[in-house]
Amino acid sequence: MARRKRLSSLQMSERINKAKYNLIAKDPFFSMYLSFLEFRESKDIETFATDGRRIYYNREFGSRLTLAEIEGVLAHEVLHVAFQHPQRMQDRQPLLWNIACDMVINSLLQKHGYTLPEAGTFDPQKRDASAEEIYEQERKKLIERWKRQKKFGSFDDFIKDWGKNTINIGEILRPEDGIDPKELGVPSLNERDGDPLGKSFGMDSLGARRDVEEEEISPPPPPSWQTILRNALQLVRGKDTYTYHKLHKAYLPHRIIIPTANGYRVPSVFVSIDTSGSIGRRDLKTFLNELENLLKKIVDKVCVLWHDSEVYPEEKPVTTLSQAKRLRPRGGGGTDFCPVFEYVNKQKTSKKILILFTDGMGRMPEKAPPYPVIWVSTERKDFPFGKVVPFHIKR
Repeated sequence: MARRKRLSSLQMSERINKAKYNLIAKDPFFSMYLSFLEFRESKDIETFATDGRRIYYNREFGSRLTLAEIEGVLAHEVLHVAFQHPQRMQDRQPLLWNIACDMVINSLLQKHGYTLPEAGTFDPQKRDASAEEIYEQERKKLIERWKRQKKFGSFDDFIKDWGKNTINIGEILRPEDGIDPKELGVPSLNERDGDPLGKSFGMDSLGARRDVEEEEISPPPPPSWQTILRNALQLVRGKDTYTYHKLHKAYLPHRIIIPTANGYRVPSVFVSIDTSGSIGRRDLKTFLNELENLLKKIVDKVCVLWHDSEVYPEEKPVTTLSQAKRLRPRGGGGTDFCPVFEYVNKQKTSKKILILFTDGMGRMPEKAPPYPVIWVSTERKDFPFGKVVPFHIKR
């Protein structure tokens, strides 16, 4: 594993929060558990650990992990909690129980494409077995080795020596006050229930096998231009923060708690509105309405441009709805997109994104610019570069 700079406690906490958000975004299953699990830094463990109520982490170990590996380790710990591995340990040998549980969990995570540190224990053939079954299988093998060696007085001494070279990415602690997932309204699972990842949000049917009738399924609707814009903003926005003060309302009926991104902090968002003669009044009014939606939902500052065969920039960026409502379009001639790109290219901003509201009829630049471009188009569907979002206006 490549050496990385040791993170401060605050930096490590921020990376864990980022990993939690990414994990929830990939599969809301994890939100049910991450919303109640407490995270604590500890020097008493070598990697990560859980007792069913808390997740402990060693900052030095965590500092050496990539963000993707931290996501994988958190998913690993959550599955220990979901499968109640701390509670099911009982009087079993802790290290051997941990390895048996890891064989199930890590193979499951590997199947779904999660990244785990090199220390992870894998055995794809054990994916469908329970931790108890794997424990007994591995225990019998080790007992035979212990008997052959005759070096150790007790089996526990043999296991301790055998485990010296074993590094687990997530230790299972005996639960002093471990919590039963049922008390929190989240499912308590067993490996025999099947794969819990990638399922729907219904709590009662998590992991159940179901047959469905063959029927014609309608294709999903195309993404809105706002959705594509949010994806493009991923490329240029600054450091993300996340908040539980404002939750994703779409998930709340399913008892899923997902935080929201707290601010995009994009240095410059340029919006150029086509005001050439082919754009009617209804089109312009709709474009302006969508500009207001940008300010309401997505960005804090918009540099507005009007263009026909020339470009007419507003003197100041638009930051409020009242400013947007006072805008007066300029133009009315032919259409040429080149002046728009020439203007944006000259602006001294390190990170840019350009959105153009247009019918797409006009001269285009020969080369794509070095920043994201989104064409919100009422007519044309094929552009030489950038993302194209068809935009229907009711006539």
